[in-house]
Amino acid sequence: MWGGRRGRKAATKAAQVAVPVFDCALPEWAPPKAEELAEIDLGEEYCDWEVRTTVPSDHEFAEKYWQKAPVVIRNYTARWPASERWYKRQLWEAYGGREVTTFDSDTYLVSHAKWVPHRLADFFKAHVCEEKVLSSEGQLHQEYVFDKDGIFSTVPELLEDYDHPSFIKQFFDAAVHEKFSRYFLVGASMSGINYHSHTDAYNGLVHGRKRWFLYDHTQMRDPPYRSHGTLRWMREVLPTLPADQRPMQCMQRAGDLIYVPEGFWHGTINLGETIGVSGQFVRN
Repeated sequence: MWGGRRGRKAATKAAQVAVPVFDCALPEWAPPKAEELAEIDLGEEYCDWEVRTTVPSDHEFAEKYWQKAPVVIRNYTARWPASERWYKRQLWEAYGGREVTTFDSDTYLVSHAKWVPHRLADFFKAHVCEEKVLSSEGQLHQEYVFDKDGIFSTVPELLEDYDHPSFIKQFFDAAVHEKFSRYFLVGASMSGINYHSHTDAYNGLVHGRKRWFLYDHTQMRDPPYRSHGTLRWMREVLPTLPADQRPMQCMQRAGDLIYVPEGFWHGTINLGETIGVSGQFVRN
């Protein structure tokens, strides 16, 4: 299914628009700082839900996980061409002039977020390559790329770099679903997305690491916290919660694909610079 290198090179050239000269210290994704590791990292193997090293069959996934339980599949995205193609400099130089949508990662309710268009290179320069500092309120005001069906529509060759997992795609029903949306996700270290829930979805991390916070749908039916971005919530609220009100947590590493069932509230914090994708069913 993956496109050949010769065809890809020609397509990239055809898709090219005006792009500023690459202006980041590192051409690859930057790792976290020591102090970020100390605060965010729970250990590479830490996860409160099932982690597996084999890909489930469509039948096994339907029986064990679909709309029942989250699961992590190790090294799933490592097989994608994206793992070799989606480095910062490569994306900047090939697609830096293309538009993506972002929002402030301190937004406390995603449905109320202000979506802002950026050229990809401008986002890299202002919100990844240049370090942010905390405001007096303890917020980073860090923009986060959460681009729904945008860049994948304007640059369809990116679809050669990965595909929706078949064990999830099997549940797409044209009578019920309008589409299986694709999200392009890029963020600086310590940025992320606050608690939200939606239809069944997956998140595939290509580079970097993420810390996840997740509430089972039986634990939480409304937005758990309406006044904090995830980083501030982790620092100020999480330590005060009794054990029965704490979320499940998990460290997602490069190569991991996570399935999240419908109705499970979840939020994330990036540890180091990250890039990945997610997919979500959109009902008619």
